[in-house]
Amino acid sequence: LMGFQALMVAHYIQSDGLKALLEKMTDMTIGCIEGYAGIGGVDAFMTWEDWGMQSSLQIKIEDFRRFYKPYYARIIEAAHKHGMHFIWHNCGYIVDMFPDIIELGVDVLQFDQPRLMGHQQLINELGGKICMWNTVDIQWSTTSTVSDDDIRAEVAEMVHVYDFERFKGGFIARHYLQPWDINLNPERQRLIYDAFMMNINKD
Repeated sequence: LMGFQALMVAHYIQSDGLKALLEKMTDMTIGCIEGYAGIGGVDAFMTWEDWGMQSSLQIKIEDFRRFYKPYYARIIEAAHKHGMHFIWHNCGYIVDMFPDIIELGVDVLQFDQPRLMGHQQLINELGGKICMWNTVDIQWSTTSTVSDDDIRAEVAEMVHVYDFERFKGGFIARHYLQPWDINLNPERQRLIYDAFMMNINKD
């Protein structure tokens, strides 16, 4: 609505206006949740917002807490009130947000680039607290230098680290829904699927 550059400076030069906009957008979002609840049979509400870059958050964590966290709290509370899980697609390096995400009561975090933060760090920070719905890293897996054996090893590591027995319900393997957008060919898609099935059945 504002454009990225205007949004980044709004925290400092238009803070009241930004909060007014976020208030309206939060009300609209909660209205959507209530609409889905009225339909019935809706198990979750999912949002797609990337708060991270490749090595850090896009804004200071203090600014997230000041400007955005209260509105997320209202949205997540509304989802839970109506018996829905809150699923948050949130790519990039967002480790600094983890304590806030846990406190907010997020049910599922969906990562397309889990290698940015490392599988072991993810399970150390989130294991047993939040379910992770992860793909094999979409930037890494589509790189020409990554071999089929590299993919198999990566999947084996994911299944081992996320430990299906220890963290029941704590990890869901995800297929990337627009593989053509990232040049993930059908052969590699099948390879990833087969690797997950083999490792899950083995464990």
